[in-house]
Amino acid sequence: MKRAYLLQISKTLSGLILCFCGLFFIAISANAHVRWDPNGATPPRDEGFASCDVTPADPTFLVSGSTVTVSWEVAITHGQAMRIDLFYDNGASVFLVADDIPESSGYSSMAINLPDIECDQCWLRIFGGGYESCADVQLTENGMPPADPMDTQAPDNVTELSETRVADRQVVLSWNNPPADFAGVLVLQASGPPDTAPMSGTAYELGDQPGNAEVVFKGSGEMATVTGLERNTTYFFKVHSYDANLNYADGNELMVTTSDVGNSQPGVSLNVLQGTALTTEITTDGGLVIVQAVVNDPDTEDTHVLDWSQTDMALNDVDLIEDTFSIDPAMLAAGRYMIQIAVTDSGTPQFSAMAEVEINVSAPAPEPDPTPSQPMTNNSSGGGGALSFPLLLLMCFGFVFNIFRFHKHRYSKTGAYKAGM
Repeated sequence: MKRAYLLQISKTLSGLILCFCGLFFIAISANAHVRWDPNGATPPRDEGFASCDVTPADPTFLVSGSTVTVSWEVAITHGQAMRIDLFYDNGASVFLVADDIPESSGYSSMAINLPDIECDQCWLRIFGGGYESCADVQLTENGMPPADPMDTQAPDNVTELSETRVADRQVVLSWNNPPADFAGVLVLQASGPPDTAPMSGTAYELGDQPGNAEVVFKGSGEMATVTGLERNTTYFFKVHSYDANLNYADGNELMVTTSDVGNSQPGVSLNVLQGTALTTEITTDGGLVIVQAVVNDPDTEDTHVLDWSQTDMALNDVDLIEDTFSIDPAMLAAGRYMIQIAVTDSGTPQFSAMAEVEINVSAPAPEPDPTPSQPMTNNSSGGGGALSFPLLLLMCFGFVFNIFRFHKHRYSKTGAYKAGM
């Protein structure tokens, strides 16, 4: 009989362990509600949830006053609108970036307008349903780390400057950027050798004209496509690297002559419409989605072949019109889908261009729970299970304690336990 009593205690302890496991799972899942997309433009401080509570991470540098597309993930919906705030002055000041954002399960994205301020200790917070996620950012004039005011030394010149493609109306240039003290390059175009170098400390934009040249490219890449050229014409290009203090290198020069006959590369872009809205955020009950291909070709006499075959296999074109891809979202599961197109022209030699766009399909938001809920404060850090966890723990202990009392009483009353002694 004593063995039977010990067996019963073992079962009770097993139940207690299972109870603790369940409570642990509830406590962990209570934090998994909203977070910034780790692969998006504003990754969270921590790839887990409730990332506002962890130590600030290295910031993402963004341009003050610019428009940025941000994305986030909602694991558990609450039927409440969301908002995005920018905290700056080390959290002492707050700027409302976006409000009344519809809550949707899974990944979502939207374009936001950043305030035209500069800050070095700031973060973007997305908040909804009492839960939040933070992404550390730094807003600067050019979206780059602050320059050293004592630095007056220009970076090294680019290397391996060459024309990788020459056509009748366009030229593709490529080069290698210097490995250190580098922020970007300016490409100048002129009909003769450029006679004026960029002035250190001066920011130039596309279309600016230092001397007899024009700025046709500005960026940190290693390739530039220059269009709008004349056939059988000689052009001079000069590529100047620069650093964060806008110290410009002397530059490397290249002379290129376009062909007298030939073909130019087309361009293509994709527009996504659901109803009359231009959007990549698709709802399954929002009606037909039409993806329009817009082809731009300087050779107006060219015809084009459009190839949609690399589009996500889960998407089916329901109208089979060549320059559109139509989708019935009601047939799709929630998630992200990639649409790709390749366009090839009829010129000689033939040129192709590609474009892609990702759509995020979501189901309609559930109706909010009519039962009044406990209000959450804005400084909630994602610990929504704080009230329910102790209560469940107390109930669990009460349940196990009563089972223990019941079995002890039963064994004592029948004498089985005393007999086992």
